[in-house]
Amino acid sequence: MTNCKVSGKTAVGRPKSLAKKNQIILAASQLFLRDGYTKTSLDAVSQLAKVSKQTVYSHFDNKDALLKAVIELKVTQYQLDHTVTSIESDQISSCLTSLGEQFMALLCDSDVIAMYKLIISESDTNPTIAALFYEAGPQAVIDSLTEYLITVSHQKIAPGRANELAVMFFNSLKGEHYMQRLMGLPVSMNNSPKTFVKNAVSDFLIILQSTEGLHI
Repeated sequence: MTNCKVSGKTAVGRPKSLAKKNQIILAASQLFLRDGYTKTSLDAVSQLAKVSKQTVYSHFDNKDALLKAVIELKVTQYQLDHTVTSIESDQISSCLTSLGEQFMALLCDSDVIAMYKLIISESDTNPTIAALFYEAGPQAVIDSLTEYLITVSHQKIAPGRANELAVMFFNSLKGEHYMQRLMGLPVSMNNSPKTFVKNAVSDFLIILQSTEGLHI
């Protein structure tokens, strides 16, 4: 039986150590959103997390590594860091629907919207954080779907084309409502999020059938 399996990263270390690591990530997330990335110091992170600065450095080499951990944790919370295994073509619709619903929930997360705005506002003076954000967030999700499409097509879809299709799928899920959220405007959707995802998946499957020759 086919499985659309989500496998997250396995934590390494003692539970107490992991708990402190999560305290640090949560504190950093709060400070990044409140004060901005540039103005947030590791001293402030250690104080809010109620750990020593040495403990912060025992988990993260620098502030860039901490930002990456913040983004990766959010992706993990919405199960978007998954690897799909044991795939058969008759399950592609349910797999894409599950992924689409998780992605839509991420787009509606107020912290994600705030973080995106933060990255944009500081990217001119600190382009490194934009690269970190993209690699840990959007790129990781795109790579996951790219791998899935290559596998489900039994390598009939070339990596470059699979990447284009993955980007197309996620862009179709953003729609006008995502731009409205970024701009702080009232969000208008003709359909419920679940119906929106269902329609996006249906359109995407038509593309896979008509242009890639997949029998779905």
